[in-house]
Amino acid sequence: MKNLLLLFILIVSISYQSKAQDLPAAWKLSEDGRRLIAGGENQGGFFSPDQIQEVQLSFAQANWWNLLEANYDSGTDLLATCWINGVQYDSVGVRFKGATSYRRNNTDKKSFNITLDYIIDGQDIEGYNTFNLNCGWDDNSSMKEVLYNTLGYRYYMGLKSNYANLSINGQYWGPYQSVQQFDSDYIKEWYLSNNGTIWRAERTAGTTGGGGGGGRPNFGAGRSSLNYNGPDSSDYNTDYTLKRTEQADPWAGLIAACDVLNNEPLISLEEELSKVLDIDKTCWYLAHEVIFSDDDSYINKGGSDYYVYFEAETGRIIPMEYDGNSVLGANNLNWDLFYRENETDFPLMNRFLSIPSIRQRYLAHVRSILEDYFTSSYADPLIDDWAAMIDSSVQADPKKFYTYSEYQSALNSLKQSIVTRRNFLLNDAELTNINPLSIDQVSYSVNGQNWQAPTSTEEVDVQSLISGSSGVSSVWLYYGESLSGSFEKIEMFDDGLHNDGAAADGQYGASIPPMSLGTYVRFYVEAIANDAASTKSYEPKGAEHDVYIYQVLTESATDKPIVINELMAQNDAAVADSAGDYDDWLELYNTSGTSVDLSGWSLSDDINELDKYVFPSGSILDADSYLVIWADEDLDQGDFHADFKLSADGESLYLSNNMQELVDVVNFPSTNADMAYARLPNGSGPFIFQAHTIGQFNGSANSATDLDPELDFKLYPNPASDFIRLEFEVGNEKLYTLKIYSISGKVLYESHDLLSADIIIGLSGFAQGIYVIQVELEDRLFSKKFIKQ
Repeated sequence: MKNLLLLFILIVSISYQSKAQDLPAAWKLSEDGRRLIAGGENQGGFFSPDQIQEVQLSFAQANWWNLLEANYDSGTDLLATCWINGVQYDSVGVRFKGATSYRRNNTDKKSFNITLDYIIDGQDIEGYNTFNLNCGWDDNSSMKEVLYNTLGYRYYMGLKSNYANLSINGQYWGPYQSVQQFDSDYIKEWYLSNNGTIWRAERTAGTTGGGGGGGRPNFGAGRSSLNYNGPDSSDYNTDYTLKRTEQADPWAGLIAACDVLNNEPLISLEEELSKVLDIDKTCWYLAHEVIFSDDDSYINKGGSDYYVYFEAETGRIIPMEYDGNSVLGANNLNWDLFYRENETDFPLMNRFLSIPSIRQRYLAHVRSILEDYFTSSYADPLIDDWAAMIDSSVQADPKKFYTYSEYQSALNSLKQSIVTRRNFLLNDAELTNINPLSIDQVSYSVNGQNWQAPTSTEEVDVQSLISGSSGVSSVWLYYGESLSGSFEKIEMFDDGLHNDGAAADGQYGASIPPMSLGTYVRFYVEAIANDAASTKSYEPKGAEHDVYIYQVLTESATDKPIVINELMAQNDAAVADSAGDYDDWLELYNTSGTSVDLSGWSLSDDINELDKYVFPSGSILDADSYLVIWADEDLDQGDFHADFKLSADGESLYLSNNMQELVDVVNFPSTNADMAYARLPNGSGPFIFQAHTIGQFNGSANSATDLDPELDFKLYPNPASDFIRLEFEVGNEKLYTLKIYSISGKVLYESHDLLSADIIIGLSGFAQGIYVIQVELEDRLFSKKFIKQ
């Protein structure tokens, strides 16, 4: 029963305000505010995947093509005028880009790099000053790079990609894959700052003959595949191109990571490597390359077509993907999950993945990608939509290096490659001979209140239900301070002693220690199966780029006479203010027996700005009295009109005293129009949705002294399974209205009839959870909760 109550307890959410610390563009909070997620859907803008951009270039020189060819080796831009969807951009820089797509491509369908701010500082398109138009050489589907980046964006730091129709000097050049530039703008979308260092890993001085790769090209493996080349930066500057840096010693982080990766004894490698390399991001990176059997990659060519970023905030490096036009090649579909693991030139495969715990983290991420994204059901609709979108452009393309028939065939081949590759990987022994655990019902609580943010003196108890046929070896809670950085690791227990419920009930618990005021805390759960491989599972599955999060609140006041008693976040026509406006509102109630001076007290919907609305001097709330504040951003209408509005999608409200100590916090979920969220019993009970009682007593769920005695009904069984029974002491026949609400305020059942002694309601259509029954009789309300199990 305790597990059931924990599972279905009435939950409320904290909505973190991005204005407190602006999140990178690729990050977001989940709708309930409980998870911080990096990546996801590429939602739109210049790189919107569901539209074709129209790009026109105009060169003044008649011999512009020859000039571009002459500039290729030096990477020098040629001036041009550019129009994007009809908007003119003057003095942009244009150059050819790519290696094989340029040198082996004997057609006019070359790839281009376009720099909008080449001359005019600040000139950009929706924040992007540079972008690439890739021709898709060796990809007759003209789709691999867009697919590679779009899927990768869901779980890794993918480049944004879509399509653009290109015209040059009035001539149509066909459709291109428009791909985001790997530059400072890209880094700022994925990291908290741009204060680190970017390298392109590419061997620029000859090749290396190490390794023994069975005929593979030596593009830098053994030198620029995170190998240790020595202690001096001069040993690296021909193997990595320094693109930009904000560091006084830009090479130090790279050299330190290469040293540890290649030279640290295996027994201590994971611990030391975690200080200089982001282990989790690297696992996702390798999983992405391996699953797509990426020919131009770290895992195949070593120092070619990948980047390295040094993150200043954490002091760690991260390998990052760059080129995706050569994925899913027919000859590479049988690469195993640990391709190159026996070759010392590839230390990320050879040493990094030889550590059992890292190996299992990598495999967990592989499983997640194969289960959720690298599937026909996910990829085929994307391919079909893009094919329909660019079909006419492909047919009209005068520069394409494939026929239209070859293009259509390549689309089918791409779909089949996904099926072939996925089936091959799913038959890998390290994926088939395991029984991963299930992690469910993760929640956190403070002093028994689920999803309640802590103050700086309070621990946070994390609970999770773990199950699986293989049995549980151990469960671990990872938690980290701030919005980025490393995680601490503590064990979770199912012994009845760690706020985990009863011993041996499958629910595990552990506590995160108190943190300082305002600290963001991220956490996730790792479960290790009791099988031969010590198989790992994670919740959220996307950890560490998808994690639970909370923020430590300011200090709580010891004296709390005032409560937020009722609110309405979607007031369409329920109650108007003195100006006749239907605005959001909230109600305060003085629970004490004496008047309270609210002068200098404040209300806010932002934990980092508690004084959004400050009560004016002389604001007195008498004992057992109510005060309504209109949340309408209209201060001109009077003293009790706050400078913020309530969100109908749900958020948090904070009431602070004149010492900036929290007196009350209400975390309310999404609301329906004209429904109030009110305490029952009045002033002290939990919140439920009901018809408003603005400025008045909310009613009592524990006492019938203020209600019609006929409404003092019995409700059973509770918890209920098939039905719920209500018994009334009926005196006179009266009309009543009975409603059943979900905890989000949605009306699921409603009846209007003459009150009878016995009412039975079937629950076959109700999911497991907590519900509120509300009975209205002659404008009097009575509410009770029940659990459907």
